[in-house]
Amino acid sequence: MDALYPVIGGRRLICHSEVDTLHEPYALILDTNVIKDIGSFYFGHRQISPKLRQLLSYIRSQCRATRMSLGAAGVCYRLGLTELSLKRNNGVNYSQFRNYGSAVCKLITCGEDEFAWICDTTPSYAYSYDSNIDETVDSCVSLESGYLPIFYGSILYLLAIQLEKTSHQKTIDESINQFERFYKWAHDDLGFITALPTLLALYQLLGKDGNSKETRYRGNARHLTKFDPNKITKPSELANCAWNAAWDILFLMRLSDYNTGEVLRREGKDPHSIPTVLISKDYDPAWLSFSTNPLGELYTADGSTTLPYFESSSDFFDPFHVMSKDQRAAFWKRLNAVKTSCSRKTEDPIERTNHSIIAVHELENHLGIDPTRFLSLENRYQITHL
Repeated sequence: MDALYPVIGGRRLICHSEVDTLHEPYALILDTNVIKDIGSFYFGHRQISPKLRQLLSYIRSQCRATRMSLGAAGVCYRLGLTELSLKRNNGVNYSQFRNYGSAVCKLITCGEDEFAWICDTTPSYAYSYDSNIDETVDSCVSLESGYLPIFYGSILYLLAIQLEKTSHQKTIDESINQFERFYKWAHDDLGFITALPTLLALYQLLGKDGNSKETRYRGNARHLTKFDPNKITKPSELANCAWNAAWDILFLMRLSDYNTGEVLRREGKDPHSIPTVLISKDYDPAWLSFSTNPLGELYTADGSTTLPYFESSSDFFDPFHVMSKDQRAAFWKRLNAVKTSCSRKTEDPIERTNHSIIAVHELENHLGIDPTRFLSLENRYQITHL
């Protein structure tokens, strides 16, 4: 990864483009660990590390460069702030959200003299408490985590079916049957099929590993989910793997939204691609968003949802090209039959969120997992449980 992406302050600058990310103006997405390190320094009564100071200087310069053209969209930090403050079983840590958010804003926007003074001294800032803005925090969390139940549920089901014991190594037809179960559950029960979790399922269930890092399809997919079926001993461990992977996919989706202009569309502006960098302490693998993608885009031009399509030029299931032409054709015919068995299905965001959360809770109950409470979403959409 270090050879593929520039590194500054010990963090990778992950992007789609070949443009010089160290010198050209880019919008920035701050990963959760970056938010955590900034907040921990600001409230931690300790000297700043040279790497964090270098990183903050880079963020500040990029923020100045994009302020006139992008405004608040120039630095995306609330997604990382939401992951940091939202726990699967404990809901939102409002105090952490407010205070770490204020630390990020302060260190990015303050003047040069004040920034130098903060970095050259040992800060002694204390948490402030203002419950009057908890409703505002809830609104922000619900906006940032809108797709979290869908991604979490999709990945949880994907991991669960892989825990089922078999007495022999699965054939490719049995693996396709597993993918069909995943695809139909996402369509029929969860109510929404999304591109990145579906791509993850294809790689994890049907992918094979080639020689290069970019073609280690199955190995990289399991790296993203941190899933080892031989080490999972409790249902909560399965849920934690799915929860963390869902957040990784949310960050990849946000990076894609900047590059497609979807971020601007949601603000009522004409969409156009925004050069964007995801700053991450240890984000691996970024391959999921850049490798040959056998799936179509999640959004069409009018913003509606569409089923992913499969592209037969991909070699994720046969990286060494040992299959014959007829075998590859038979594989794609079988895989496309899975897709065409599910008709187009759309819902408005409230219905989709309600439906997906209920489906997730039913799945967790079946697996013996304590229910995940998406409290901000449930309160926003007034979701009731069965």
